Amino acid sequence: MSATGLNLAQRKRTRNRIKAAAYEALKRKGSMTYTQNARARWDGIRHGRRAYKHEAPRSADCSALATWCIWDGVLRYLRNGTVRTDFVNGQNWLAGYTGTQQDHGRRVTGRKLVGDLVFYGPPGSRVANHVAIYVGNGLVVSFGSQGGPYLLRWDYRHVVETRRYIR
Repeated sequence: MSATGLNLAQRKRTRNRIKAAAYEALKRKGSMTYTQNARARWDGIRHGRRAYKHEAPRSADCSALATWCIWDGVLRYLRNGTVRTDFVNGQNWLAGYTGTQQDHGRRVTGRKLVGDLVFYGPPGSRVANHVAIYVGNGLVVSFGSQGGPYLLRWDYRHVVETRRYIR
């Protein structure tokens, strides 16, 4: 599943919005709480927090923040019907984890694009235990602990795979 139906210009705008959302989360890191609480971590989407309003989730974990960034980027197309479904987790934008994210999108072996998700895990494993969102120039925004999110090199941990959702 992916955000098919978007033309080239719409995909470019969406990627710019995803990147803006990730950077807004970085700016708000002092007011964000890392949590794996099933309900609290979906605060950003549940309460409609938008990066263009200088808002970010108050609580999240790695997969919820990555999902929020993509949701914020495609919301206009969800509202007008161009995009019709949760193509990141398949959970109506209010649930999921790295496993459901790995079940969606398309595996990328070449050049990464803004909005791609980079999955991390133990060497030799295809199952990820962490995810970050690619923001370009070899960098990801990662939210894996209190005090984050952080801007890091995309390969700061062992990479399991990269997946693309905006295509």
